[in-house]
Amino acid sequence: ILANVANKTLRQGYQAVSRTFTAFSRQVTASDFKPVNRVQLSDLAALQPLNEKGEFHRTPISDSNQSYQLATFGEVVAVTRKVIINDDLQAITRIPFQLGVAAARLESDTVWAVFLSNQVMGEDSKALFHTAHNNLLTGAGSALGLTALATSRSKFRLQTGPKGTILNLEPSTLIVPTSLETAALQLIAPINLAATTTPAAIIPEWVRTLTPVVEPRLDANSTTAWYLATTPTLIDTVEY
Repeated sequence: ILANVANKTLRQGYQAVSRTFTAFSRQVTASDFKPVNRVQLSDLAALQPLNEKGEFHRTPISDSNQSYQLATFGEVVAVTRKVIINDDLQAITRIPFQLGVAAARLESDTVWAVFLSNQVMGEDSKALFHTAHNNLLTGAGSALGLTALATSRSKFRLQTGPKGTILNLEPSTLIVPTSLETAALQLIAPINLAATTTPAAIIPEWVRTLTPVVEPRLDANSTTAWYLATTPTLIDTVEY
């Protein structure tokens, strides 16, 4: 009976914590602790016409690799016979609940650490957000607003594969620290549109369809930095 109660409350604790990264990430299963290699094949160059002998043009395909592996985390909480007998505060059910909360928080800490550390990518040894990747805005024009969103959207669409194929991606998630929460929500769902608002000031449809994600872990790194992400069904984003 005790085991059933503990397992149930542990799951409840795990599910009670908001995991904000799931909106733009893909969940997979790893069967062991060996390194997991995720290989991304290069794009194909433009198809070439057959030559006069009816031969197809041969084109090479390259790949790039990112790897990670599982690790085990945990804590042991001792529950003595005396604790069980004197458990008038339901500590036995509260302990596994808190362990479930801790597990969910650890997942979030691990995923958001990729953003906060600006992790170096294996394929070119450059940081995830880098001018060479055409995914970084700096300076006055990078402040959260319609102008910066429009610039970022253009960078998404112009992203290319290793052989130069334009990927035409579109952002779907706006990720902000708590310091930018109100500004982000007013961009996506303006609350002060009066009847006198000019058509030019109306928020574009693509901005209003962005899914807002507010993550407090980002504030410690920067209160002005924000991110856009696309859906993992279009291209690899974050895998957990």
